[in-house]
Amino acid sequence: MAIAWLRVARKAAAWDADQSDETLRDSMHAEFRGDLRLSVYHVEDAQADAVRVAAEHSAGSRLDPPREVFVIDCYTEGVEAVVTPGETGFAFADAAHRELLLEDGEHALDLFRAIASESEKRGIEVEKETLRQYVREQLAAGNEEWVRFVSSAPKGARWARFAKPSG
Repeated sequence: MAIAWLRVARKAAAWDADQSDETLRDSMHAEFRGDLRLSVYHVEDAQADAVRVAAEHSAGSRLDPPREVFVIDCYTEGVEAVVTPGETGFAFADAAHRELLLEDGEHALDLFRAIASESEKRGIEVEKETLRQYVREQLAAGNEEWVRFVSSAPKGARWARFAKPSG
């Protein structure tokens, strides 16, 4: 298995390889938000860990449960990844959190362009029902982090409803 640096993307379309340079630059700015420290999760198996990373990142960031999530492997030789413990409330995501240090805007654009050019093989789409099933399984197994997270959600919060069986 290869190391992966999974990025939970703001928008899958941002990583589309078929963009003009101008659109690619705009997409990069929207995705990176002008930051030269790109947040990623260091995992050993992108396919196996994508659902967990997407769920824990979204929950820990207090984002509404996603309809679907696009996760992209940003691993690139020569880019430094610094351990920066996360603050999601989920041990796996917190321990896996890294930041890629980019030298400047051109370095960021070069990295973005290289990753986007391979987005078909680097990207993983995680469907809503897959996320929903993952959360249900964690709750059924008594996963303390998920039980605590869902039970502490305000009454009627989307995460609490998200964890209920579909029907």
